[in-house]
Amino acid sequence: MSDAAANPFVAHSGDYDQLKSHWTATQAGEARVVMLQGPLGAGKRAMAGKLCREARSENSDALIWRVTLHDEEEGMQTLMRVYAGLFQGLH
Repeated sequence: MSDAAANPFVAHSGDYDQLKSHWTATQAGEARVVMLQGPLGAGKRAMAGKLCREARSENSDALIWRVTLHDEEEGMQTLMRVYAGLFQGLH
């Protein structure tokens, strides 16, 4: 199997290992917020999907929250409204 087939996303394995370490810390009770940032095609969605599949196989829940802000001036206000809606939905 080629390296590309074994690793379907562009991100380095160290990136996924770091994401997985954050997940492991949350399983131990630590609160974490992780932002995946990179250019188009970098593998952000693939990494998040892989983590969710692993969480599901461990009978765990994962929350993926995707926000895209295009207007920096209104961005923080929009983010706060989205966060408030998410918080209300969880409580």
